[in-house]
Amino acid sequence: MKQIEVRLAVVLYGGVSLAVYIHGVTREILNLVRASKMFHAGAKATPPAGDSTAIYYELFRKLAPSLDLRVVIDLISGASAGGINGVMLAKALAHDLPLEPHRDLWLKNADVTSLSARGGLVGRVTKAAMAPLFDHFLIRQFGKQVADPETRDKLRQFIQAQWFTPPFSGERFAGWMLDACDAMEEKEEKNATLLPPGHRLDLFVTLTDYRGHRHRILLHDPPSVDETEHRRIVSFTCKRALSGEMVSEFTHDDAPSLVFSARATASFPGAFPPATIAEMDRLLAERHRDWPTRQNFIEHKLAVADQRIGSYFIDGSVVMNKPFSPVIQALGNRPASREVVRRIIYVDPNPHRETNQRGDQGTPGFFRTILTAMALIPRNEPIADDLRAIQDWNERARRMAEILAAADPQVEKLVDEIVDANPENPPSIAEISRYRSAANEKTHGGAGFAYLSYQTLKLRRLIDRLSALIAALAAASGATGDAAQVSLLLDRMIAPNGDDGSSRLVPFLRAFDVDFRVRRIRFVIRRLNELYRTMEDAGLRLESGALDELKAALYELIERLTRRWEIRCYGPEAAAAAVEVARAAAAFETPTFTMFGPLERSMELVRIDHDLDEIISLMGLNFLPPMARRAVTMSYVGFAFYDLITFPILQWTDMDEINEVLVDRISPADAHQLGADRVILKGTALMSFGAFFNRAWREHDYLWGRLNAADRCVDVLISAIGPRLSEPLDADRLRADLFRAILESEAPHLTADPGLIPGLRERVAQSV
Repeated sequence: MKQIEVRLAVVLYGGVSLAVYIHGVTREILNLVRASKMFHAGAKATPPAGDSTAIYYELFRKLAPSLDLRVVIDLISGASAGGINGVMLAKALAHDLPLEPHRDLWLKNADVTSLSARGGLVGRVTKAAMAPLFDHFLIRQFGKQVADPETRDKLRQFIQAQWFTPPFSGERFAGWMLDACDAMEEKEEKNATLLPPGHRLDLFVTLTDYRGHRHRILLHDPPSVDETEHRRIVSFTCKRALSGEMVSEFTHDDAPSLVFSARATASFPGAFPPATIAEMDRLLAERHRDWPTRQNFIEHKLAVADQRIGSYFIDGSVVMNKPFSPVIQALGNRPASREVVRRIIYVDPNPHRETNQRGDQGTPGFFRTILTAMALIPRNEPIADDLRAIQDWNERARRMAEILAAADPQVEKLVDEIVDANPENPPSIAEISRYRSAANEKTHGGAGFAYLSYQTLKLRRLIDRLSALIAALAAASGATGDAAQVSLLLDRMIAPNGDDGSSRLVPFLRAFDVDFRVRRIRFVIRRLNELYRTMEDAGLRLESGALDELKAALYELIERLTRRWEIRCYGPEAAAAAVEVARAAAAFETPTFTMFGPLERSMELVRIDHDLDEIISLMGLNFLPPMARRAVTMSYVGFAFYDLITFPILQWTDMDEINEVLVDRISPADAHQLGADRVILKGTALMSFGAFFNRAWREHDYLWGRLNAADRCVDVLISAIGPRLSEPLDADRLRADLFRAILESEAPHLTADPGLIPGLRERVAQSV
């Protein structure tokens, strides 16, 4: 059965009250991922009827005879309103939690009267006396946007609030988010997650540090300058090992850190007071709640150097409202156990920002110029640079594929000269080891000057990583460890002294070069994933059972290898050796290879090499069909040739997917299926604060978020599947089923506008 994994990276823009729409989008995307997880869990999990999850589940089931489709979200980035929703979506994905509690947060509490700080709105008497005057002003200023009495009444109260004081309560808002997190966890199952084994989820939230932090930049003259940067990108990670073990930063203990990040990224200047650690401390003290990860969050996430100085954080969209770059930078180092289709989905709740929002008619006045410069322009910076970065990524992916394809004939010839091919008698473990060593020697001997640059780059990366590990081990033991000094010590140890340095270099690489081994295993897995398409093109059928078992064994070795860079994997002997190396580096002593003996024994790379040879010999070359055995041999034995070509190009960039990345948008402008050129969200009114003044408007935007997302999810799936199905999907029928399920599930909750659900049901009936 053909296996495809659709990997989604989700980028969520800001938009003040348009957060309600974004929540609807994230609810629907979560349903798609949950249906994928339930389908792959087999009979152990089936979705309840009555919502879109069941429709997606049925789609996966119908595809199953010919296509095993999996949908995973592994990257999320958000700013402001998108940052709040990104935090909650990531928490739901990490631990398979519902987002329904957040529907109430947005529909009930995201109202100007609930958000306002105590005492911020004027009393009933003043309000009544001033009502006619304010109504005249509001109608003249906003026209049809305030035709609704509820909206006009709440906007009147808002304008009469105390001047020069943020009208919204950040503490109250953070409290609601804590309540919503707790409600998500009420029915949490132990070790539940929507991440498949071997996957990780990364969340990035943008903040604006009001005071900023200083960076020293080295120049020529003067020798250095100090620059202040206000952008902060806070990240959280959840990793699920192949064994099922979870390492998560989205647990109950992490909730205050997550909520602080959400509160800070949405701290719209003037509407909310800046977010502070002191505010979060007060809120938690009132609730008698601990914050176990507080110190780690402050030091390593916020990177606040001096906690005695108050740090203030304001809306993340001030510095980055369209946070593509964190996602683009994180695309590498994403291993695949099946063919991967990568999509970046960005959610833009207001793609057609009207020019009159900036007052483009005539010459802008004094106050409007200031407002536009501070509040509007920073949130509308173009994404051209980020999209060009994705184009560059795609170009590199195509170039890498072309380079590998061009090298294949030559590598096959070289490998055939090394390997004794005998289909009736697959090579033993010892023979596989001998072939691998011979390929390394042949690569060195035949590469000429090209090998020098390859070796230098590979050695430099290894020294940098090993130095950082030794310094961290020394610091964890209470000693002083300087990675730069350790790096110089390693340079002195390996530097040539009367020979070409191979007497020290080769043992050093054999003992410590973790990354070369990881690259080799991932390259083998990549070739195995290509087998599905190769054998399909050749008219052959590939049973995936043995192949899946081989890939699972290879991924277990990758886990063993990547843990070698984590200090928690080392015992007292290795730690003591790291302390000794750090001391010798600080004293500029002449190093010896013996000093690194405990570290070499702890890494066990020679043992891992033997285990890998055993897996390749027994699982790869004994039980796979001939074409698959050929692919394993060429990629494993011949990897030294491929690495010589590709590593100088990639260098420090991990590009394990080596797939093109396509970008899709979810927005009200893409809502064509229900007979509308585009949907105008109610929240775009009143400078994007509109939904805070009317519940019916919030319900409208939330529901359209779900409908838009369902429509676009179908487009993404059809694009990802491509021509792989013998019969095309009935996309219109699938969309109609999803729309009906969404309307049915939301009807009991969306009652402020009696015509909303019936009107959309009629549209669905007309669209089929």
